[in-house]
Amino acid sequence: LQSLFNLSTQQMGWILVSNDLSGIFFSLVIGQVCSSQKTRWLAVGIIVTFLSGIIQSIPHFFAELPPIIRNENITASKDKIVVDQMCSYNTTHYDSIDASTDVKFYAVSNNKLYWVLILGGIVQGIGHTPPGIAGMTYLDEIYSEKKIGLAIGTVLVVTCVGFPMALVIGAAFLKIYATLSTPDGLQLSDPEWVGAWWLGYMVPAFIVLVGGLPIVLFPQQPSYAIKVLKKKSKAGATNEAEKELEMKRSLKVLILDFIPSLKRLLINKSLMFFILGDAMLFLFFASTPYEPKLVSIYYRMDPVRVGYIVGMSRIVATLIGLTVGSFLTTSQRFTGELGRRCIKIVSITSFVTIPFGFITLYYCKQDTIAGLTAPYPSFKPKFENEMNLNLECNSNCNCETSFYTPVCDRNTTTTYFSPCMIGCTRQLEAVNEQVKRRYGNCECLGKDVTVDEGSCNPVGTPQCERKFWIYVVVTGVGAAGLFLIIPAVNIVYLRITNEIDRSAAQGLKQFVTRFMGTLPGPLLFGALIDNYCILWRNTDNSRGSCLVYDTY
Repeated sequence: LQSLFNLSTQQMGWILVSNDLSGIFFSLVIGQVCSSQKTRWLAVGIIVTFLSGIIQSIPHFFAELPPIIRNENITASKDKIVVDQMCSYNTTHYDSIDASTDVKFYAVSNNKLYWVLILGGIVQGIGHTPPGIAGMTYLDEIYSEKKIGLAIGTVLVVTCVGFPMALVIGAAFLKIYATLSTPDGLQLSDPEWVGAWWLGYMVPAFIVLVGGLPIVLFPQQPSYAIKVLKKKSKAGATNEAEKELEMKRSLKVLILDFIPSLKRLLINKSLMFFILGDAMLFLFFASTPYEPKLVSIYYRMDPVRVGYIVGMSRIVATLIGLTVGSFLTTSQRFTGELGRRCIKIVSITSFVTIPFGFITLYYCKQDTIAGLTAPYPSFKPKFENEMNLNLECNSNCNCETSFYTPVCDRNTTTTYFSPCMIGCTRQLEAVNEQVKRRYGNCECLGKDVTVDEGSCNPVGTPQCERKFWIYVVVTGVGAAGLFLIIPAVNIVYLRITNEIDRSAAQGLKQFVTRFMGTLPGPLLFGALIDNYCILWRNTDNSRGSCLVYDTY
């Protein structure tokens, strides 16, 4: 999406938080009015979520795909656009391109579709709100004290596995070209490859619609829920009179009780401390959408492969963490009533998992890219730490910097931005299958020096592979610890509030965690990532997506 729509990481962050913009408002409203009509609100959420997926897939049908770059002179056609990346004196690299296609500014026209993605995210936020509020309180109504921990754990396993599974399924979709038909000669590793990102919105939308609509048939209060209510009332876990009052309240009464209910929740110190703790946790979780991208940069791995492996490891961690967490909430080893037992689990596990985050300091060495992370070897800079891609030797080459097509000088292990940037005017025959293209007659390096296609530190070296797997294992264990506390946290929310305020408490939790966690989180992390960009794709006098990051 960043490359196709020419977006910075911070702009990507706005797509991620757009659902929270609407969710923040609707969480308080739905939390207050859904208490007596939970299944109907769940159905509304499912339908709206379906519509959001359709909206967010629409830009695919109007977006222009990037030009296919090849380092050879091929005549462009309407089906295949080719940009010559070698040095061509006194010509531009767009002479051979079909006049109807503006290669340099394809991403600028696509950038306008960015707002459709934002709109879809806003609609998605409305759809995601009812299940998170009405779902948990509905479960609490139909399961006994002994079974509620396992019930919540089971639902959370299915829910939370969806996030890492999205990485795996998304990686599979990205292996398919955007048009579902791969152009001749284009490979997954090529920088011009655009995966079928839109399937990641459309396919889940239909799955949600087909799988979720049967919730409409569920009764508001099943007959067995009344028996469960009586048992809980005897055990002191709920108040039968309050529950009966909640089920009978009309929409008008619920609206009039909004302010009094909010006051009752705000003076509940235990509730507010738990909500603030959850907000900090969600602020941390806000970095997870960027994880495949960051890991692929830090460990020099293929992004699609990273998505598969990290996604699968998180699925395993989620299953283990939630299963163990559900068991602990029912284990007799944690003595005391259910609420206090869960608080013990949350406190102990939270402290134990903190050190696992420091594994991110263990990463691979960055490429030495001449003109970006180090000066050109054959040219002494005028000033210390001066970096510049443009030199006198390539000043007449009319080089394009919208696409990063690296080449490597094996003698100095220096990576260069493109063959054009070192003045190469000649393509040599391929040496072997590993080196598909070799270039010579490079003005900036000398007539006898040749460079090979690709960076000097290729993707998937043994050293980086080892560090990557250490990262996967350590963060997997840490993730299992974080997911272990989720069943306990959800039970605590249901036990530290009165029966009549439990739906409103879920709404307040969503409001605060979104406002302080999932809303600012992606924007802060996006701005932080963009701060380490050393080369931007600049089009139409505006800054677009990042081409090269500085990981030091």
